[in-house]
Amino acid sequence: MQDSVSPGGTDGPLGDMDPFHGMGCAVTRQSFDGKTVVNPQECIDVFSAVKMFTANAARVGHEERIKGTLEPGKLADFIILNMDIFRLILRKSVKSVLFRPIWEVSHCTNNPACIS
Repeated sequence: MQDSVSPGGTDGPLGDMDPFHGMGCAVTRQSFDGKTVVNPQECIDVFSAVKMFTANAARVGHEERIKGTLEPGKLADFIILNMDIFRLILRKSVKSVLFRPIWEVSHCTNNPACIS
């Protein structure tokens, strides 16, 4: 029997399309408006929230062999953040995390642009 995995994701127009907002809600358990805390005993750490939106999402989609983690030979999307989200003060708004895509869906096998 396989372990259960909880993926993260965005579901517009029903939810916020910003994955950082979803991660922030999982960590703080605050509602989207930030006024209500729902089941605070279910808060998770930032590392687990990031894993939900990366490795776990790939695993649930049966794509963990080609994406979900940064490894040679896997598809990779890179972004630059304006802060270290693993040291983010939780009282700070998750909306303050800004990111810029570097390149999208690049394959690192035989690709000179990849950093080894």
